[in-house]
Amino acid sequence: MTPPVPETVARARCRNHADREAVARCPECGHYFCRECIVEHEGRMICKECLAKLLAQAPERKSRKLLRRAVLWGMAMLSFLLAWSFFLLLGRVMILLQDLRRGLGG
Repeated sequence: MTPPVPETVARARCRNHADREAVARCPECGHYFCRECIVEHEGRMICKECLAKLLAQAPERKSRKLLRRAVLWGMAMLSFLLAWSFFLLLGRVMILLQDLRRGLGG
């Protein structure tokens, strides 16, 4: 949704109540609203429609956050196992080279 043409809050009218003066602009949709149509949420003023959309998306955001955290932990564990396997293999190769060197009389 594109915001309306910018204007100052002092001259703006409420989107829902044309006879009322606007007191704030919603940062989500960009429209101006009166005191009755705007609410404070997490330290910012937002219109009721946008707040309803944000609250409806909250469970989806939480599940994404959990999934992201699980993927990061999985990647960290895989990285650790790969590094451990590499150094284990490197140690065995070095032992074999040492045994080979001893066997050749060196």
